[in-house]
Order: sequence, then structure tokens, then C-alpha cells
Amino acid sequence: MGSLKGEIIPIDGKTLRGSYDRNQSQSALHLVTAWASEQRLVLGQVKVEDHSNEITAIPALLELLDITGSIITIDAMGTQTNIVQQIRHQKADYIVTLKANHPTLFSQVKQWFTDTMTQGWDGIDHDYYKTVTKGHHRTEKRYVWAIPLGAFGGLYQQEQWSGLQTIVVVERIRHLWNKTTHDLQFYLTSLPANAQFLCHAIRTHWSIENNLHWTLDVTFSEDQCRIRSNHSPHNFAILRRLALNVLHQEKTSYSSLRQKMKQAAMNNNYMMTILNAFYMGLSPNYPLLRTHLRQFSTTEFITAARAIGVATYTLEQPAPELRKACHDLRGGALSPLVGYAKLIPRLPEDDNLVRKAVFLARDHAKMMRNILSDLDTAIRAADESLKLHSIREFVDKWHELTVEIGSKRVKVLAQSDFECYITNRCLESSAVDRILYNYINNAIRFA
Repeated sequence: MGSLKGEIIPIDGKTLRGSYDRNQSQSALHLVTAWASEQRLVLGQVKVEDHSNEITAIPALLELLDITGSIITIDAMGTQTNIVQQIRHQKADYIVTLKANHPTLFSQVKQWFTDTMTQGWDGIDHDYYKTVTKGHHRTEKRYVWAIPLGAFGGLYQQEQWSGLQTIVVVERIRHLWNKTTHDLQFYLTSLPANAQFLCHAIRTHWSIENNLHWTLDVTFSEDQCRIRSNHSPHNFAILRRLALNVLHQEKTSYSSLRQKMKQAAMNNNYMMTILNAFYMGLSPNYPLLRTHLRQFSTTEFITAARAIGVATYTLEQPAPELRKACHDLRGGALSPLVGYAKLIPRLPEDDNLVRKAVFLARDHAKMMRNILSDLDTAIRAADESLKLHSIREFVDKWHELTVEIGSKRVKVLAQSDFECYITNRCLESSAVDRILYNYINNAIRFA
């Protein structure tokens, strides 16, 4: 996914109402979720333990995320000094709701605002914004005041709220067809007093309710689901959120989420389109990757890589194990990686080149783990585990491969008329990859 810098990330809890079990005296599962509002992605979720609440779950959720540069919004339950301190420690900003669960501070801010509205705002530093929206047979007016902390002349234990800069007051007046409602809300934030932006950020907090929780209940029927045994409710909740993330990334169809789900269930090609859209929708940090890959473009690295392949010919009767090791090291991924290393400095804007070089570097590391069994035993165990490999992975890796031979630059075009899985082990995948490379290499060399 793209960078979260500047992203508004609402955090809120949701109860899976159908996950209770009376026979086991088991209460319904409650999850706290972080939602990337702009990218429409679930970033993470944490289960609220029994006899606990969101106050303990939110810090655990924040520890799982890199929130540097983002804006965290939380409702009144998460308005705790230790939580805002953790947010600031993780180099993010916050907007938290101030309610009567902090009675002294809440009463002080509310009384100050009431007195100021009566006496007038003359001479008081503040920013003001008003907006009117119409829809769903109602008209809603919002009046937003952003007041710098210094205008209050000191608040109750304000030093405990890390990075606190601004108090925000939002007045909402909703005109419905049969009644008018009035609501006054207060917020604490580490952001400067920009009323228009703070109004936008506060409204964005509700996207977690409208775009996530509502969708899970209406489209995925989460509250109606009666799965309740052991860890099943939590596991299926994770799967629903993964499915929602994938569906949101598929942009070729303007169908509803429910229609996309049905189409994917009946059409394997569309299912692969959705999965590929999720993969391709990720936004790697190409400048950073390009910087790391430049280390492969050094003369020393290229010379050493070529020497690996030459070694089997210079040694007299090399051992079969050594010949196989050298062949695996160079043949599967190292040679094309060297070719990419030479091209990256010359084509600095080609992100696809960087992407394919990352694939090759990953595959080379996999082969190194295969040859040197004690290099990384934990990841090697994962290499040996069952994992389906689609033919699409090979096509995507080799398609538009660019190779330099002398002064010539050759591009490989790869395609497959089949959509299938060809192996279920990473090491078998590497072996197939080496065969493909040999065919491609010979075709280029002798064409």
C-alpha cells in the first residue's frame, strides 16, 4: 500500500453480535480496528480480551502499525493520556473526543466555551469554519471552532496530554422532516488550529462506521453469522476484512461489492483479476528500492557474480555438489539480476524494472537458502511448506524482461493461455523457474 503520511486513520471497536455462545457462557467477540480512510483498507485489528475493554486493546493495535506522519482519530473510550502519549511517541498526530469520562477537563472546556459564546470572541485567538450539507431528507449545519491551547490560560492537567495544541468545538444542528436535533462535541488534538481541516478530519472518522462496519454487517452479514466455536469467530472476521481489502482494490468494475463477490465466485478469471488488482494496487517505495538495488550495479558485484558461473569450468573435475551449487546460484536468478543491476542506473524512472529486480532478488535469496541450509532456518522452513504457485507468477516475473548482450538490449515477452497452479512448494517453484531461465537464456544467446 502507499505511504500513510497524512492519512486519517480512525480507530473504533465493533462487536460481532452473533458470536456469543450461551452454553459456553461466552460473550460476543469485540474487535478494535484501524481503518485507512483514503485507501479504504483495514490496517489491523486486535481482539478485546474478556473482562477488558478498548482502553487496553488500542495500545496493542497501535504497536502493530507504522503510523508515522498519520492522524489517528478515536472516540471517547480511547481518550486516555497513555494512548495519546503512545501516538506521539510513534510520530503521529491525534484527534480524540472529550466527553464526561474526563469530568473535570470536560466541565472546564464546556464552561469556557459557554461563557465565550455569551461574552463574544473579541480578542480571543481562534479559527472558525461553517459548513452546510443536504441529503437523505435532512439538512445538517456544522459550526467548528478551533481554539489554540494558550487561549484557555491553562487547563486541568493539560501537561499530561502529550503534544496537545488545540481544543476543537463542533456544533451540529440537524433539520429532519419531523424534528430538529442539536449536538455539541469537544475534541483534543495535537494539530494546529485549522478549523476547516479539523472539520474534515472529524467527519472522516465516521468512514470506519459507514465504509467498514456497515459494509461488514450488510454485505458480509457479519452480525448474523453464528460461527462461535473456539477461535472461529476471530478467524472468519480476519478473512472478511481481507476480502473487503481485496475487493476495494479492484477498480476495473463499477459494480457493488456484493456483485463483485458473486462474479468472483462464478468466474475464475475475474477472481484472478481481483487478486491481481490487490497485488498491483500496492505502492512500493520505488526510490528506496532503487537505492538498495544500486548496490548490485557495482563492478565488484557484477564480476563476482560472473565468476560463480565461470568457476565450474575452471576447476578440474569439480564435485557434482559444487557444480550444482554454482549453477543454482547463477542460473536461477543471479544472472538476470546482474542484467537489471546494469540497467537500473541508466533507466532511473522505470519502476517496472525495479519491481522485477525485486522479484529476482527475492528468488535469489530463496535459492541461497536452498543451497546453504543453515543460512536462515526459519525462512527455509517456510520455503519447504505447502504454498500454491500460480503460472501467473512466472509470467509476471519474466514478461518484459530486459537483458543486455553486448551492445544489444533484448526484451522477452511471456504469456500463458492457462490460469492454473503448477506447484505447491517453493523449492519446486525455484526448479521450474531455473528451467524457464535456461530456455530464455539459450533463446537469447543463440537467436
